[in-house]
Parts: sequence; C-alpha cells; structure tokens
Amino acid sequence: MGNSYTVGADGKVTKKDNPPQATGGAAVADYSGTKEAKLIAEIVKRFSNQLASKITSVRSPIFPKGAGPMADIFSYAPTCMPDNQEQLKITKSYTDKIENNKDLLNKLVSSVFKNQSAKEAITELAKGDLKDNQKFADILTKEQLQEAEDVLCPYVAEAAKQEFLESWWRAPYWERAAKILKEQFEDQDLYDDVYLVYGENECKTIAILKISEDASITTEVTFTSKQSAVDIFHILHDIYKIDYLEARDITLEEFGEWFWNYMGH
Repeated sequence: MGNSYTVGADGKVTKKDNPPQATGGAAVADYSGTKEAKLIAEIVKRFSNQLASKITSVRSPIFPKGAGPMADIFSYAPTCMPDNQEQLKITKSYTDKIENNKDLLNKLVSSVFKNQSAKEAITELAKGDLKDNQKFADILTKEQLQEAEDVLCPYVAEAAKQEFLESWWRAPYWERAAKILKEQFEDQDLYDDVYLVYGENECKTIAILKISEDASITTEVTFTSKQSAVDIFHILHDIYKIDYLEARDITLEEFGEWFWNYMGH
C-alpha cells in the first residue's frame, strides 16, 4: 500500500497512514468516454496552458542554497496552484500527462466525484451535446468555463502533489540519489547541461561543461543497485558535499512530504 498525503489550510503536506484509495485490489472506476471526463480533461488542458505562461526559463533550484527571490508568478496561474516555480513545473508536468493517461484521468475524476457538490457541478456543466470535433469551450459560456475551473482547480493541484510524491518513492534509492546530485550540479551554475540517464539497475548523472566551440568536459556519476544506500549517502555527502539532510533523504521515508514543503519556501 502506498503513502497518501493531504494538504492543510496552511499549505503544509502531511502523510496519512490510511490512503483514501480502495485496497484489496479494487480498481478505480473507468470514466473514459464520459462527457464528465472529457470536460475535466479539457479544463486540465486549460490549466496547463495557464501554468506555461507563468513558468520562467530561469531555473529556481529545488534546493536553493542562498538563492535570490523567486519570480513573480501570481498573475496568471490559478489561485489554488502552487506559488513556487518548481512546484508549478511539477504541477504542469502532471497536467500535461492527463490527456493521454487514462489511469491518471480516472483517478482525478474519481477524486472529484467523491465530493457530491463538485460531482453535481461538473455533471451539470457537461450535459450539453457536443458535435464532431467540438470542445466544451465551444458550447459553454465564459462564466461556465470559469466555474468549471474553480471547481476542479483544488483537485488538480492536490492530484499533482500526490503523483509527484508517489513517483519519488516508486523510484529506487539509487535513482533518487542521481536526482539529488543533478540538483546539486544545477545549483552550482557551472555546467551548460545536466541530465539523467536511466538504466535497469542504475542511474547516471551527467554534467557537461563547454570550454570552447569544439571541446567540453563531461562529469559522469553512476549510482547502481550494487551500492548500498549507506554507501551512496557517503558519496553524496562526503565527495559532493551535499548537505547531510539532503543526502540522507535517499532513504528517509519522511522525505516526500518534507521535499514538497521545502520547495515552497
């Protein structure tokens, strides 16, 4: 059984011992093909476009060691969305997946439908008849589209957090270590490109420093399943001078909720 997280009024994420999803192999209902699911997917796409307008090209590191003020990101992003660049990127990544990921869409619809008033609002808005290739934006008023956004926004924001936190723990510890090192290299503002290469039982962090038009220096660090979590911790902390807490996070179960909250600072 995976962990479940909730967001309090203060924006803090806390882990719940008993996830709201059904257990014992029970599956989420299939809403694909329903008008309600089509409307929700369309609104999520609108959120994605809105978020894209507020994500800057200048990186704000997940682990900001003395970083300056975050960019002003309040004017277009829906008010219930995160107000931090890294959280916005993660939320947009989730919204981008919805259109072609039936499982994620079904989970989102199921979450919305657990609230009777939200279910009724979406059902009412989705009852219109769509002709071939029509979208709900073609038949709903501006006010109705805004109502749909207002109803769905908190569910989308929460679902994005859940998906991110769960995906972190689905990754093996050596992959999490590679991601932490990638953030360290990016924070140094030294390399021209930093990326990950995934293998079946390993993950590589690769950083490239261009020294001329035709020459570059490549740093490649490989983390594998053959290394223990303790050994990897010492590599991160002792060799690459990553803060103790960050390095230790490759094994701490509490990391997921701390990580999301930390990005909001």
